[in-house]
Amino acid sequence: MADIKFVIFDLNDVLYDADPEIRLELLEDLTGRPAAEIDAAVWGGPHEEEAEAGNPGTSEGYLAQFAGLLGYPIDFETWAEIHRRMLRPRPDVFEPGPRNRQTGRHSDADEQRDAAEGRPAGLRARDNRDIRRQRACLGGVQGPQA
Repeated sequence: MADIKFVIFDLNDVLYDADPEIRLELLEDLTGRPAAEIDAAVWGGPHEEEAEAGNPGTSEGYLAQFAGLLGYPIDFETWAEIHRRMLRPRPDVFEPGPRNRQTGRHSDADEQRDAAEGRPAGLRARDNRDIRRQRACLGGVQGPQA
């Protein structure tokens, strides 16, 4: 099995529910700039969509662009804390899936299906129900805490 070098997680409204109003309130408190003005400057144009497509191509470039649009210098730790505070885990994603109480394993049918489809047992990820099982099999990976 190849070593994993890079993993991307889609957090906002996939693994977590995102509340942009909290983010705007925190940015307003930080900068002293009205939330509506921040919203228009940062999220009113094509910048976020372009960033999701890889432009700018580095996290440093993204943060510099974000600070420029915000009109306020912001470091990664501050940006990450604001982002963390606007996220709420989705219980249907982060709760472990059903397991056999005696063996601690998923159902035999799930494991047979995994084997038939060429997946290692317990590493299924076709939909949110399967992500719950995957999380449980990977040792209960936790996300940011509110």
